Amino acid sequence: MVSSQMEKDELKRLGQEETEMKKIEFLTSRRLCTMDGDCSGFTYDSNQPSICRECGFSVVYHTIVVDDDI
Repeated sequence: MVSSQMEKDELKRLGQEETEMKKIEFLTSRRLCTMDGDCSGFTYDSNQPSICRECGFSVVYHTIVVDDDI
């Protein structure tokens, strides 16, 4: 019974770790704009951090995650 609970706790912890890794991958990856096909990816502007310096659209429109590792 104790072993079963430990197994469940370990699976839960692994699931949480995977979720955190996906968040980090999303936040650190290049994200393309859904509104402007010419945008090379979200670039922060120090005066307006939620607006892309490249295209002028909000960060919420930059949802296409590009894996540059390939």
